[in-house]
Amino acid sequence: MAYKNVFTFREESDYEDAKNHLCEQMQSDCDSSKIVPLGRYGGEYRIDVLSECSNVIQAANIIKEHRGITVAPKIRNGFVSFWLWYILISNSIMGVCYLAGAFLFKVELDILLPLEHNVYIALTMAYISLFNTFFAEALLDWKKWGFWGFCASSVIVPFVNIFGVWIFFITESIGTVIFWVIILMTGSVYSVGLWAILQIRRDGVSCWKHLK
Repeated sequence: MAYKNVFTFREESDYEDAKNHLCEQMQSDCDSSKIVPLGRYGGEYRIDVLSECSNVIQAANIIKEHRGITVAPKIRNGFVSFWLWYILISNSIMGVCYLAGAFLFKVELDILLPLEHNVYIALTMAYISLFNTFFAEALLDWKKWGFWGFCASSVIVPFVNIFGVWIFFITESIGTVIFWVIILMTGSVYSVGLWAILQIRRDGVSCWKHLK
């Protein structure tokens, strides 16, 4: 079984120099994918050297000559990856739906709320969905600020929803309003659930610990 020796670079120029140097000195290993330049990966630039490489020590020395750093590979649990991709894709779809609701179906929306409120709420939720897409992409790229972005959006969303329910209160009973407030406030605990998912481990290390 082949094992990976993982090296990262903070600067793209160092990565390119190391890659070119390796291809010159160890071309057969590069051609046979025993030395694998991955480009930008997880916020840095990465080269993997497999244990099957003809001379791992030589490859490591070349990489370190160009300021490459040996690191443990960042690997997340499969469920965490699935969930992050689900967030990214679902928020992209939701953003489009909210925009459609604001501009294409505003007549139907006017059945529940005044038209101007429909548009404001739909546009706000569309922007939040767009930002959530960026936050999910940041987490997939191992950036911790993506999580804090989700925390911010999970605080904002309930207030937007409560605003809509408050207007809805004009024509509905207090029991109906309370029910919807409880349902919509569940968004405020979304960040807690996401934090718990990021604690799921693979090889004894959680995704949270890999975030920068």
